[in-house]
Amino acid sequence: MQNVMRVYYDDKGNIKDLKHLRAIASSHNVDLIEIYCDFDISRYQANISFTRADGMTLGPYPLLPKTDENGKTYHTYLLESRETEIAGALQCTPRFEIYELDEEIGDYVVTYSKPCGMFTITVYDAVITAENDYQTYTQAEIDQMFRALSVRLEKKVEEIENTVGLVEGLLDENDKIRASLLPSFVFGSMRFVTTWGDTENNTLEHLHTNVIAPYITSNGGSSRGCYVIVTRTMQVSVSNGYSLYMDETEGVSDPLPISVGQITIERGDWLICISDDGKTWGVINNVYRDATIVNKGIVQLAKEEDGINGTSTTLAMTPKATVAAINAAINEILGDIDTALSNILGV
Repeated sequence: MQNVMRVYYDDKGNIKDLKHLRAIASSHNVDLIEIYCDFDISRYQANISFTRADGMTLGPYPLLPKTDENGKTYHTYLLESRETEIAGALQCTPRFEIYELDEEIGDYVVTYSKPCGMFTITVYDAVITAENDYQTYTQAEIDQMFRALSVRLEKKVEEIENTVGLVEGLLDENDKIRASLLPSFVFGSMRFVTTWGDTENNTLEHLHTNVIAPYITSNGGSSRGCYVIVTRTMQVSVSNGYSLYMDETEGVSDPLPISVGQITIERGDWLICISDDGKTWGVINNVYRDATIVNKGIVQLAKEEDGINGTSTTLAMTPKATVAAINAAINEILGDIDTALSNILGV
């Protein structure tokens, strides 16, 4: 039964993976080496050299090209007894070379040689002895696997560093992504989601689960800072487990937040989520009603003539308008007194 050993190289000739690298001393035409490469091997002639545990170097010997079921070319070498004669570590170095005709000597010479990472096949004694047991060779295999893993890890780290470093200006002096390049919601800023005026599904829970949550799924981040603009004056129900901060509810003196009931939200107001779980909300009031003797709101300041006329029920008096109104009233009274005295005295 043939023992197939596989070695995989990346595009730089570094070992990516190793499988089943072991043989028995003096085995012949039993152990097959298969070598796979990520780089283009079409223009190369491949060979392999060996160094046995006794220090003898063998080769180079040609590697035979073959094609797998996916059409990918790889190379093979069938170990002979000359390579497996000595138990211990059998060092293997494949090379991919280019030959060109040298017209002066009339023969082909190597013009380019690409060596790949050396790998080691553990050759076990056919008969185990106290001096040369499996534990020794198992440790050699472990050392080789660690070397291969180390190469792969270094390559992956290099790829990650190169990928990040290719983006000019991405990192700051501390090798962190620049804050100016991050989306604003990372720092808790507000995000406009949509307009909202659903009077049939007018609960905070529906707003959270059917409007905000899908937006978060598509755009990332959390619910905190997401807001909608209300398109009509409507009643909004504070669902169980939800709460709302709003300080324009007439007749309500309970401490905030409001956790039950219906609240009137005016057209143009913003409903903004102020928690990551989407259950705490606030109202940004953008609509201000005129103040009356019943409802609080905004007022317009009275001019002097408004104070003198004294007919408005909505204008707020200033000190100047008040003085003008008082002076006007005094002058009117004094005028009435002068008229009465003139009538009495017949002047």
